[in-house]
Amino acid sequence: MLFVDIVWLIFFIFISGVFVIEYSKKHGLNLSISISIYIIHFIMTVFYWQFSIINNIDSVVYYNMALTEKNILNTLGIGTKFIVSITLPLVQYLGFNYFNCFAFFSFCGLIGFFKLYKLLDILDRDNKIRLFKIRIIYIILLLPQFHFWTCALGKDSLSFLATILIIESVLKNNKFVYSVQFILSVALLFLVRPYLFIFLILAFVISRIIYGKTHVLYKILFSFLIIGLFLFFKESLLSYFNIEDFSQKSVDSTINFYSEYSQDRSGSFIDPASTNFFMLVFSYLYRPFFYDAKGALQLFSSIENLFLLVIFIKFFSLNFIKYIFKDSILLFLMTYFFINLIIKSLTLYNLGLASRQKYIIIPVFFIAFYYFKEMYNRRQLFLESIDR
Repeated sequence: MLFVDIVWLIFFIFISGVFVIEYSKKHGLNLSISISIYIIHFIMTVFYWQFSIINNIDSVVYYNMALTEKNILNTLGIGTKFIVSITLPLVQYLGFNYFNCFAFFSFCGLIGFFKLYKLLDILDRDNKIRLFKIRIIYIILLLPQFHFWTCALGKDSLSFLATILIIESVLKNNKFVYSVQFILSVALLFLVRPYLFIFLILAFVISRIIYGKTHVLYKILFSFLIIGLFLFFKESLLSYFNIEDFSQKSVDSTINFYSEYSQDRSGSFIDPASTNFFMLVFSYLYRPFFYDAKGALQLFSSIENLFLLVIFIKFFSLNFIKYIFKDSILLFLMTYFFINLIIKSLTLYNLGLASRQKYIIIPVFFIAFYYFKEMYNRRQLFLESIDR
């Protein structure tokens, strides 16, 4: 490792540590938990960095493209091109090596974690929901697999950060600074993963149509807007679903392809032709599970997935679904979550890819639930004050 590489590495460790401590003090976060988050995130970054080298995954491809590209203008675009356009100046102008590029994207993911921590802590501060006497938000934030999939050089760390920033902006939409943050984070989401941007806009439009207090004229307008969005993003959607058109023949052809592909890769791929919808949803959220875990890593993932399953059951047992339609923000968050959940359950047959992408949308559900609890508690306090 060259001297400049060591300098950049020390810089990232230092600046990350300062950010964690100062941000935690400013927002009254538990410093022990904050430091634990920081340590786990750094360990997972090192682990993923080594994992990416051994398996030659997308992160390596992005770095090599940034290393060899002569003209930065050739990298301007969305998706992969956008990641390369960010990485190229780091590599060619600042002299970052592969690990330091990882550290940069990992820091973006770390910011997302602490933004999420702040939101959940505020929403749960007066009603600390626990599992095994431990605050559930601590269990969520300390899941190693969560950090593993949001620390790499690539789209996931930026998608995660953009998603949390968007939700923070929606919850604090009465301030100008959050309006600017909303615009920038939506733009970032579009540049990194255009289909998530489409799902976001679709969730907003659908939630406004469903929400009871929306005027009927606006509902008609939003209905036409959905049609317009579909026509405008048709090619992007076809590309995402990997189909030629929206005909039954094309859909069946894609399903049959993945069905045949999965036969030789049992355990890592789901056969969509022989799996019902509810099992697809379960597989997306909670597999690998104990019954199909192969090796120590998948067994460890199964333990984390068991925690997620228990947390989801606990949340749904509190029967908050019936309140979704009574608040526009809650309806928007849950609509966005279910759009992602349904579409990805039906299209992601690779369990590794599913595990990676679920951590972009699971925080949306957690924030929605804690937002509901805060809203419900305020309502209960208001009713109690009237009864006094």
